[in-house]
Amino acid sequence: MSYIRKKAIEGLAQGDSFVVSRTFTEQDTLVFADVSKDYNPVHFDQRFARAKNFHSRICHGLLVGSLLTEIGGQIGWLASGMNFRYRKPVYFGRHH
Repeated sequence: MSYIRKKAIEGLAQGDSFVVSRTFTEQDTLVFADVSKDYNPVHFDQRFARAKNFHSRICHGLLVGSLLTEIGGQIGWLASGMNFRYRKPVYFGRHH
């Protein structure tokens, strides 16, 4: 049982926080593109990504944002809305 689930069972309090992380792979992006139909070349074409001022191809923002669903799923929370502000691009193979 995850620490998030254990905390939810014990009881959540205002101000509780959780941290999740993972390394995104190129395969994750391929699968996400197939599901979402988001084939923006910034995710697939190195030259295009660099032309858009990224160091390399980047992960889909909503793929990265989906990390929140791990927490929501563990505590039994059903989202009615989400708002994202992306601070930095997420590149493949780097832990976030």
